Amino acid sequence: MKKYKMRSTVIVPESVVKIRSGQMVATGETVSLPEEYGQHLVEERLAVEASDSSKKPNEDKSHANGAVDKMRKDELVAEAEKRGVEITSDMTKAEILTALQAAAGA
Repeated sequence: MKKYKMRSTVIVPESVVKIRSGQMVATGETVSLPEEYGQHLVEERLAVEASDSSKKPNEDKSHANGAVDKMRKDELVAEAEKRGVEITSDMTKAEILTALQAAAGA
């Protein structure tokens, strides 16, 4: 079992693991999951390994080569939080993207 932080709300099947707090895991929550299922969520960009939060922004392979410009707004918000970039709830997708690019020195 490894810990994964959700990037999106996920309903984990009971056949995978029984979660004490319920099968629905909200965005931002960390939960222990079997590694195979957790890696599936990582590949689908629904979760990150909880230990990945210590990575520097450039170490995140899923967003290498400017992939942030192809993200949805909710993904950009999660990426900004992960990178420690300050944003506000009223910012548009374009404003969040600009803030991320500015923080990365783009």
